[in-house]
Amino acid sequence: MWKHANCLWYALDKWHAEGGYMVLGKSTHWVIPHVLHLSIHRELTHFSPVTDLRMPWLSLFGFDGSVIAGDTQRRGPMSKPGMFVGSLVLTVFGAVWAAQDTSKRIFRRVWMTDIDAKIKAVEDALQDRRARDRRKADRED
Repeated sequence: MWKHANCLWYALDKWHAEGGYMVLGKSTHWVIPHVLHLSIHRELTHFSPVTDLRMPWLSLFGFDGSVIAGDTQRRGPMSKPGMFVGSLVLTVFGAVWAAQDTSKRIFRRVWMTDIDAKIKAVEDALQDRRARDRRKADRED
């Protein structure tokens, strides 16, 4: 299973985690831009479908893909309608990415804090039990 839903989410994940740049180019599958990530070390990577997309618009909701280093595609000029639709898609799905990533982090922080407290309680109980067992063994000697 893929970790990234599409090229945009891959580039946003990398940009958020490592910095660098998001690079836009004409998609070879349809009219909106393809998003790539350029690291601070100038390594270009992107998430791309492993097969041709039969219905490219569905790629907005994820596709089976892989991370590719470099870019060998010839990306021609972008049409103005493609730029317009692409900017809307990038804005909406970028906001969706930010919302889901933020909610995931908040949930993880709240949930893990609860788990951490439970683990600490169990560790404290085990430590108390060991201390009682040692005292009991000392009294028996």
